[in-house]
Amino acid sequence: MAADDDATSLTIDMINNFDVTNVITENLEFYIYFTELADGLLTVEELQEIIDLANALAEINTMAEDDDASELTIQDLIDLGIDNVIAENLDNYIIGIENADGVLTLEELQAIIDVANLISVNENSFLGISIYPNPSNGIFTIETEGNFDVTITDISGKVIQRKDVACNVSTTIDLTNNANGIYFIKFQNNEVVKTIKIIKQ
Repeated sequence: MAADDDATSLTIDMINNFDVTNVITENLEFYIYFTELADGLLTVEELQEIIDLANALAEINTMAEDDDASELTIQDLIDLGIDNVIAENLDNYIIGIENADGVLTLEELQAIIDVANLISVNENSFLGISIYPNPSNGIFTIETEGNFDVTITDISGKVIQRKDVACNVSTTIDLTNNANGIYFIKFQNNEVVKTIKIIKQ
């Protein structure tokens, strides 16, 4: 196929004659493009890799060109095999994808995720907010460089605790009597509203 001068003669039926999976008719142009790039004859394994990569790129392309990029979900990213996906950073991921120029490769999408996560971590540091250890067995220590009203909620949004946190004073959050899982701490004052995920395990 790769050596065929008229690679556009590749059809879905031809691909289906091989022992490959996940063949999507709408992605035929992607398959043609990558088989044209292949050097020499393809093995079935190499063809399968092309099918899988082309499908992933087609899905990324659809998300990147979507006028309503907010339709992107955390599960979309996980399904693509992206690492270090953090739910509360989804807005940052969407912004990065919207600003991307052209079709994103998996590596480019992973880079967007990593940068967005780094921005989130640096933002916490800039605000002078520190929570440790995280994850923990239920005892968390908060240190801030400002005064904050703090609200702790579970993943459903139910309020677990409220506290006043003073500048440069260590405050303990005790969740030992709560179930293991994900919780959120919202820091709020007249200048800032920031929510940070914590994990009890």
